[in-house]
Amino acid sequence: MTSKRWQEQGQGTGKRLQTRQKHLYLVLDDWAKGFTIRKIDADNDPHLGVPPVVRLVAPERRDAMSFAALGSNILAAGNRHPGTLVYDTETAGLATGPCLPGPLLGGVNIFVVVGGALPASDWPWRSVPFPPPLRPEEVIVSYAVHPDERTIFLSAARGALSRRTFPFDTGRREWRRHGNWALPFTGQGYFDSQLGTWVGLHKDGGVCSCRVASRSSASAAPPEWEVVGDKLWSHDKVAFWPTLTYMGGARFCVVECVVREGLEYEDAFGDRDGCVLHITTFGLKYGRKGELRTIGCTTKSHVVSKHSSPFSPVAFWM
Repeated sequence: MTSKRWQEQGQGTGKRLQTRQKHLYLVLDDWAKGFTIRKIDADNDPHLGVPPVVRLVAPERRDAMSFAALGSNILAAGNRHPGTLVYDTETAGLATGPCLPGPLLGGVNIFVVVGGALPASDWPWRSVPFPPPLRPEEVIVSYAVHPDERTIFLSAARGALSRRTFPFDTGRREWRRHGNWALPFTGQGYFDSQLGTWVGLHKDGGVCSCRVASRSSASAAPPEWEVVGDKLWSHDKVAFWPTLTYMGGARFCVVECVVREGLEYEDAFGDRDGCVLHITTFGLKYGRKGELRTIGCTTKSHVVSKHSSPFSPVAFWM
């Protein structure tokens, strides 16, 4: 698989310009002092991006950090340290960013890119007027950006019985109650224009396709959704929640980390190659009967070390 190349043909000159090929960038906690960012070929990289393009020292050992993509940049931030680190994948440059806004330092560590910018930040950061309207016992379980690229849907849960969804309008900069239901996937969902739906990971090990919720009205019923028949990650063995990455054109990548065969969970950490990283790339396509199915599914596995128990590997396509 190769990334889409945009080409311009110069009139009468035969000149052809091409954009750079995209790669998969992995963020791993395989370094005793922090994290590594690795640039790999999603289809053929037996060495998992060795050596890494950059190493990031964690503010505190084994302290989890949050990562987000913004254009060609990978941003890193942690609740224990207000500063941000920015790695530019085009220039291989590393910069320090301004402190996070106050509301984000309170534990809300989800970054969502909307319209090419993080809603909590530009450069420098723009302050969030107030954090999501969560009750003390609630946690965010899923989120997705509306195709209008200005509305974010967040689903919060308090156990299995209490779930609700509310959108944030970046234009009006306000939260609204939407319904007593949650998006059917876990973590981030991505909108694909070819499919016309959000796509996310379902808790049972499959991929979930969900109709886009209306941003203008509240609804007592959740949007229609379905789970693709193929099981793409080993939910019965996974020790750390997998992450889904959107690669454009109805192509996706699932990255999951599992404890290596023969080891107990508590014995898998440290410089001992205690885990296995599975990288699965696949496409989605509607069949003749309108069912959604996977195409071109491939999985590459790599033995890795792991140092931070709360951190799950993150992947970006850029």
